[in-house]
Amino acid sequence: MESWAGALRGALHRGADVADLVARLSSGDHHWYAATHARPTFCNVCREPLGALGTAHALACELCKFKAHKRCASRAPPSCKWSTLASLGPHVVEDAEGNIIMPHQWLEGNLPVAAKCDVCDKTCGSVLRLQDFRCVWCRRCVHAACKPTWRASCSLGPARASVVPPTRLHSVGPDDAWVPDRPPNASPLIVFVNSRSGDNQGVKFLRRFKQLLNPAQVFELSGAGPRLGLRLFRHFAPLRVLVCSGDGSVGWVLQEVDKLDMHRQVQTAVLPLGTGNDLARVLGWGASCDDAANLQVLIERYERASTKMLDRWSIMTFERALTAPPPPPVPPDLLEEDSLLRNLQDIMQAGEVSSIASTSLRAGCSRLAAVGERAGGGAARAAHRLRRAVSLLLHARAHLAHDHARCKSWEPVETTSDSEPEAQLVAEKGSIEKTEKEQLNWAVRGCALAGRADSVRRALRSLLRTLTQVYPQVCS
Repeated sequence: MESWAGALRGALHRGADVADLVARLSSGDHHWYAATHARPTFCNVCREPLGALGTAHALACELCKFKAHKRCASRAPPSCKWSTLASLGPHVVEDAEGNIIMPHQWLEGNLPVAAKCDVCDKTCGSVLRLQDFRCVWCRRCVHAACKPTWRASCSLGPARASVVPPTRLHSVGPDDAWVPDRPPNASPLIVFVNSRSGDNQGVKFLRRFKQLLNPAQVFELSGAGPRLGLRLFRHFAPLRVLVCSGDGSVGWVLQEVDKLDMHRQVQTAVLPLGTGNDLARVLGWGASCDDAANLQVLIERYERASTKMLDRWSIMTFERALTAPPPPPVPPDLLEEDSLLRNLQDIMQAGEVSSIASTSLRAGCSRLAAVGERAGGGAARAAHRLRRAVSLLLHARAHLAHDHARCKSWEPVETTSDSEPEAQLVAEKGSIEKTEKEQLNWAVRGCALAGRADSVRRALRSLLRTLTQVYPQVCS
């Protein structure tokens, strides 16, 4: 049950899409949570008592305090607290000049103790039945018989200077912001609450602010974050922002204010709920606040508060050596890769070893290996692999040249005509076996030489790739 109620509580502001948020605000659906009651309370749907005192057998809307049994919640009318002009529906009232005025939004029954009718000044409400009415905006109460004679518009209550009436939120512009229609003599207040702050006590503050203000002015930081609320009210100037959380969330909101370039129009206040509340102490708001019952008084204090300018800055730290860094080594000439590969190809040709190709390959690879060793790190390891591969290649090539020379200079044994046939047959057979063995050894050494050449080629390219990272100016 609690998870279901929690999902409904967060549905209002969890969507980052502005169109979806406006649709939710205009739907009129209630936002239920499991509630207890300390005095006789009645269901606004079936009008029956909600059960024994102190038990959580009922649901309450966190916006308008509409009460219902769990079995009756699905039959509750979509009459939640208005948020936008579209949510008023048929309740829109115009004066003689055609201007839209704010009507009262009446909720029947469950009036506070000692409530008095604002028309006849007599006690109204009852603990025996669901009767009489109370406005969810200005908190005024009237008898059911006096209600038809009430003609005055809603004053929005003591916090009227901070409230944006739903009649003023009528459309969203192309930049995903409310079209500015600021009420006169008012400075709208938008509230960001971190419901997880204060040992998860921020939920109570979130509900209470939605009851005191327009629900469209209250946002949960753990949902869509501060950007959505600031973007919606960017055209309201001046705009007062109240952050109910710790120093971390305050810094988050101020960072988004800077990103949206709203620092000239936004005035920020802090209601300390977190563990680190140094900024709230400096500004005089105290170390922490754990009583949601006095929020009405706090809002009035925020309306009379003075503004102070604060500087914000960021600190960058880095480590560096105390001694001056050594001058960068001279970058190598990496363009000699093609000549080294040509020397490698010459060495792979059959026949005698080309001393020029071998010397050039050894010298060029040694120069690149020396540069890699000075660079250190991966370049030094690649240089060691290149030196070893070149040495093994030249050693294998020398053996192959020796075998080639032996095969080339070998001649079969001559036999005289008067030699015995058996001796001549044995000599011919030995010469054939020796030729096949030499040719087999030569082929094996040729395969080994090809493998050594591939190792040199891979080591050379690996070293060159590493050096181009160390010396990027060579590739430019």
